[in-house]
Amino acid sequence: IAGTIALLFTLSRGGWLGTIAGLGSLFLLAAWAFPEQRKVVIKWLHKHRLVMILLVIGALTIVLVFAWVFIQQSNQPTHSKLSESRGFLWKPAWQAFLRSPIIGSGPYTYASFYLQTRSIPPAPLYLFSHNIYLDMLSGAGVVGLLAFLGAIICLCVGLVKQFRSTTGLDRGMVMGAMAALSAF
Repeated sequence: IAGTIALLFTLSRGGWLGTIAGLGSLFLLAAWAFPEQRKVVIKWLHKHRLVMILLVIGALTIVLVFAWVFIQQSNQPTHSKLSESRGFLWKPAWQAFLRSPIIGSGPYTYASFYLQTRSIPPAPLYLFSHNIYLDMLSGAGVVGLLAFLGAIICLCVGLVKQFRSTTGLDRGMVMGAMAALSAF
């Protein structure tokens, strides 16, 4: 609850999308992890149609409120379109990637490319492009991005194997890790 309140006040569109992905995957994983309980709940809901209708209406209401808040946050005067709000940060990263697309320009070199496009001061100094994939491409090139994606794939495969072989609280921990990875 505290995290959701903090998320509301940060006005972070990426944070909201990550939260949706994490909670959505956690819900789907729970349904997959406990098929016996899922069947019992579905059978009970079929017998109690009014409860099922109220749950569907409640879920739709939550989704609509969530969507409304997301849209309201996106329309804040401090927020412009995503491409406009981050474009000045992304352009130097893209230029760095184009300069050395295979192996990148090296770690922590984004700031030097940013300084080539902005005068510091009066503009503030940004040390990264606020986009992990562009940071990866600019610093490590396609080779680094492929290594990163390979690590993510190995992590996903390992988590799925762990999920299938665990039960109880251990399975809950794996589900939490999978949801966090989905949010990421």
